[in-house]
Amino acid sequence: MRHVRRLLLLLLLGAPPVRAHSVTNELALGLNDSTPSSPRSANVADQLTFRFDLNDDWTLKVGAAYTVDPASAPAEGAAFGTSSTQIFSAVGGVDWDVSSRVNLYLDVSGSPVAGQTFDSLFGTSTIPTTEVLLYNATSSVGALAGASITLGGTEFLGTVLGGTVLDVSLGWTLLTTRQRVDAVVDGQGRPVSRQALMALCRAIPNTRFCKGLHPFLVGGQETLDQLVATVALL
Repeated sequence: MRHVRRLLLLLLLGAPPVRAHSVTNELALGLNDSTPSSPRSANVADQLTFRFDLNDDWTLKVGAAYTVDPASAPAEGAAFGTSSTQIFSAVGGVDWDVSSRVNLYLDVSGSPVAGQTFDSLFGTSTIPTTEVLLYNATSSVGALAGASITLGGTEFLGTVLGGTVLDVSLGWTLLTTRQRVDAVVDGQGRPVSRQALMALCRAIPNTRFCKGLHPFLVGGQETLDQLVATVALL
């Protein structure tokens, strides 16, 4: 263990100096008008980003964001409210100054699973439309690559003054979503939990109601690929 500590100390002492040339923190507070028919609560988000100069041409970016969405009471006449959720996301990337006029960048991001329940309506060909508590959980991974090019202007000491900046980027995001029904309102207007419904359908599995509802109690997962291309002029 002592030899490992000495080796780590030598590596740290011998490593070239890396300094953070920028640290930004953005705190956002979202306020919504809340009414009995549409109760809403405030949400808070914080995003922290570090940028490190690796050398004269390369910059490393590391950041994270955290969002808290508190629970909301049921809307007027509804049986279920909206649960609270906490969303975390992280991003890492590099910027390469190819020249004073051309910059290339690449970002990779990800967000672990964040779940939330909310009131919804549900119905099939065998089940009349009814009010349910819907559970939704989503995660994501993505990448963004782009180039920023300065056209025109005047170069002075390696910096372009004036001119037009053309930014072209291509982004990809993979969203993975899982949904299921967590509770159903019965004919008397009383919520029945998913666990109780699963137990009922195990006892009488061949009923029309259970055959129609069971797949939604088990839930399913879907993925969505999203491609975004952008062109911007400044």
